Amino acid sequence: MRTALCVRHEKTIYRLVWLNESKAGIYIGVLGSEQDSHISYHQDGTRHTKMGSEYHNRFSDVPISSHTGFRQLEHLSLSLTRNWFNAKTIYTGDARTESIVLLDERLFYDKDTLALDVWMTDRQSEQDLLESIAKHTLTRENFQVVTEFVSALEYFPNQKIALTLCSARVRGVDSSQLMFPPMCA
Repeated sequence: MRTALCVRHEKTIYRLVWLNESKAGIYIGVLGSEQDSHISYHQDGTRHTKMGSEYHNRFSDVPISSHTGFRQLEHLSLSLTRNWFNAKTIYTGDARTESIVLLDERLFYDKDTLALDVWMTDRQSEQDLLESIAKHTLTRENFQVVTEFVSALEYFPNQKIALTLCSARVRGVDSSQLMFPPMCA
């Protein structure tokens, strides 16, 4: 399973985040920085972040198939400035991506930040996860929910992965640098 979360700006589609599952584990990647980066949760429980060729924050966790309940795996804060959207983030289709979620660019107008929360749940705890996400998003006054995405996993059939994306104006970036500037009146 490979899913891309994208946004269309004018006629160009940009990939914000990709999610991949294989027998080896679950991978969530972001594009746009100088280095490609992704977080990994391997089937044996090994977790890490990879930026370019370097590994960071390596540790052992519960194997994916043994995971019970729900919990947040990661929080990422992505810049919505013009320099983040470049040739590396343009999505033109590829042989590996099976699904895309295309977000409306108006959800990003006058925002400088995309907050991405990554969650894992077992199937029995999915409703508890969704209720917890709802409570979590209500406490973040400056953040607008863009999408909540939940997907079953093929290789780990008792688990699901969830992504919560919120946009915000919290970095104090000048409007001229925003990819999605304020709408004209």
